[in-house]
Amino acid sequence: MRDIAWIVLKDLRQQIRDRTIFIFGLIAPLAIAAALSLAFGDFFQNDEAVTFKFGVSNADSGGAISEGFGSALTALEQEGLVDITFYRDRTSLDEAVEEGEVDAGFFLPQGFSQAVIQGADAQITVVANPSSSVVTGVAASIARQFTLEVASASVAGATAAILAGLGPQQMIELGMAASQAPPTAQLAAVETQVRQLDGATYYSAGAAIFFTMFVVGTGLLSLLEERKRHTLARLLSTPITPGRILAAKFILSFVVGVGSVGLFMVFSGLLLGANWVDLPVTALLVMAAVAASAGIVSLVAGWARNAEQAQNFQSVVAVTMGILGGTFFPIAGGSTLLNALSLGTPHAWFMRGLGDLSGGGGLQEVTTPLLVLGGITVVTLTFSVLGARRSLRT
Repeated sequence: MRDIAWIVLKDLRQQIRDRTIFIFGLIAPLAIAAALSLAFGDFFQNDEAVTFKFGVSNADSGGAISEGFGSALTALEQEGLVDITFYRDRTSLDEAVEEGEVDAGFFLPQGFSQAVIQGADAQITVVANPSSSVVTGVAASIARQFTLEVASASVAGATAAILAGLGPQQMIELGMAASQAPPTAQLAAVETQVRQLDGATYYSAGAAIFFTMFVVGTGLLSLLEERKRHTLARLLSTPITPGRILAAKFILSFVVGVGSVGLFMVFSGLLLGANWVDLPVTALLVMAAVAASAGIVSLVAGWARNAEQAQNFQSVVAVTMGILGGTFFPIAGGSTLLNALSLGTPHAWFMRGLGDLSGGGGLQEVTTPLLVLGGITVVTLTFSVLGARRSLRT
């Protein structure tokens, strides 16, 4: 073990003097994470409630049903779900939506309540900006839910009136009372754990795992550099076996990778406000992700003909896996093929594990990411050793 430790310390001193690991392990990730967090961090803020601004124009003033719709919206406003603004006519409502004063609007035509009571055609017009599909869907759902409740109440009232033998006027009065009664079933808000990182933590984690492949490559690619400088031949002439040399290179890459990510976590927490929860389990995820990244880079380095070719292959693999793994932007909800490809990257499993931890999970919740990362490490190291032995023989 002394010979392995000697090689690791020798290469580590050389890497520190070269300062490359500080660029890829700290400066570059901090710069990228800060830029992405400032540009897109607001999309990840989950602690602030979403409030939709709706406008209402009621041309059926005094109508029992239209007044009931206004009361329903007011109840939603009191719960903090929507912000309601009333407009005097349809033209004012359209202008407000077009100018962005409100997200969407509801227009109730004259005679709306009477049409509902008599069973005639009655519509609530949803006024929305075509570019705001989400808000349009929410507004349409509110209008649809209200009309369904009114229809159900009217049917129930009419059925009861027929069974009781009431006259037409009494049926109308009963229908109006039923339509204004509160629904028998209501939706209630349920608080759930959000398994999603905030903006600063997401981009910090993404930048850390993305540049990890470049950091671990500085150790593994040094094997090719030593062969180019003919220092590898002198090293092989000593009693040190090729297996110990390969082990030393991998240990160096692992130590440098874990150290750079740990240092980056400290600085990202202080400078960017990244929130690293459950540090012991997070440390396990970091070590597993670094080992998997080192295995992938060692596979590239083991089968490359020279250091230049290995560096080119490493860059292509690192960027491709970084994009597929969702280090720059979430890929959830994308195509099935894209989601399937992402599962072959250590980046995706690392980000998924951190997301589970942010939702209040512990070691049990990140067992699958840890096992997958360990599997990636074993498979890639197995094939990389074959390529590295071929490189040592030549």
